[in-house]
Amino acid sequence: MRLLRRVVFYLFFIAYLIVCPLTILRALGYAFRPGDEQALIQTSLISLATSPPNASVFIGNRRYTSRTPAILRRLKPGAYPIRVTLKGYRPWAETVSVEAEKATVLEKIILIPQTLRSVPLLRDPIERLIPLPGTSCLLLLHGPTLGTARVYDLQAERVWPLIPPGSALQEAVLRSFATVDGSRAVLAHVELEGVNRTLWIALHPDGNRVELLTVLLPAKPQQVTWDPRNPRELFLLSNGAVRRIDVPTRAVSANLAESVIGLGVEEDTLYLLTLSGLTRGRTDSRQPASLLGGSELIRTLFGRDSHFRILPFDREALVFWGSRGELLAGRLPYRFIERGVRGLAWTPRRLLAWEKDRIGIVDFNRELPADELVQPVPEFRWLVKGGREIEQAFWAYDGSHVLFRDGDRILLSAADPSDASPPQELLQVKPGSAIAYDDATASLAYLDRSTGRLARLTLFQRPRLFSLERAAP
Repeated sequence: MRLLRRVVFYLFFIAYLIVCPLTILRALGYAFRPGDEQALIQTSLISLATSPPNASVFIGNRRYTSRTPAILRRLKPGAYPIRVTLKGYRPWAETVSVEAEKATVLEKIILIPQTLRSVPLLRDPIERLIPLPGTSCLLLLHGPTLGTARVYDLQAERVWPLIPPGSALQEAVLRSFATVDGSRAVLAHVELEGVNRTLWIALHPDGNRVELLTVLLPAKPQQVTWDPRNPRELFLLSNGAVRRIDVPTRAVSANLAESVIGLGVEEDTLYLLTLSGLTRGRTDSRQPASLLGGSELIRTLFGRDSHFRILPFDREALVFWGSRGELLAGRLPYRFIERGVRGLAWTPRRLLAWEKDRIGIVDFNRELPADELVQPVPEFRWLVKGGREIEQAFWAYDGSHVLFRDGDRILLSAADPSDASPPQELLQVKPGSAIAYDDATASLAYLDRSTGRLARLTLFQRPRLFSLERAAP
């Protein structure tokens, strides 16, 4: 009996010596790799969060014990097929690579409802929707003339006529228009009784202010822009010369600069690109500071036959969008796209650019070591390829996704170029109709495909603060 007790004791002692270190190592994030290459390896984890939460998580065919948000711990390096499901929503699936000692974070997974339910905003059908980017306002046209146009404020849910009743301008036909991101003003080119006219319209629920600027603006200027904070001061680029127009007084300044091929205004700062260099200065100053000089360098970078919109991405990096669709960006501008760019959208440190059939991202987050003397070159990668007629694109879900309109289809894509999963089609809208998207409320405004009515759709729920549970498969 005493011998049996000793045998049992030593067996338990040996088991303790084996199991206890392995348990401690497992708790510290290590695992034992059996086989010919026996070794201790550092494990890692995958952090998952979905909108909406409380979704089931599967690793291969195994269901995880916790619902999202969740952490999948003690994973050996390798590739794992992850699937997320929630009743009433489309499943999400992706093969996720895990590296030793690194956490893989997938905390902005959007689950799309099986059935999307929109809310109608107006009863009558609409022929055309024109969004004012960076604002909550839409222009709604029921016909070709301005008298059929109304303004709809998505935030205030108010609607009012674009042109006051009884005005002769109600019979004017809209030919083209210009807007500035963040501004509630529109520069409209119209035709009335066979005569082309230019209108400046400042939108306000208590009554829009309409100014006739035909005599102040040439028929086909190269560019007209303004500061969103001061829409009554226009800057005009025509025949290589820049002039300032004060709308209330109709005063036109003398030429501010000659041989200009690029113009931009932001926060009382005027950017001018001439054949001899790039300058920056206050809009009311004639002594701008030089940012880039050298006529040969300017011609090499920008060419001779285009003019450029200068968009200040920040104080140190500018974006140049050419009349032929060229795209240059950076401190010393680098040419990323030769031609064909239809539109741009930005989020902190990243720029979205799209052509007819593809969407790309310029990433300004690239940094160099402190001892490097050269400037960091922004990174450019194509995100979406194979589109048909891409007209609009928006950053969505705090920059983790891209929402875009390809013809009459609205699609959603992850903003990670390494994600090979195809974009998800959400819905189809009225052919030829624009859309408006507000990421703060995750709401999409569009014209219904079958009825032509204005509708709004909330795409996803904003995540709430949470504490992650520790659980094991």
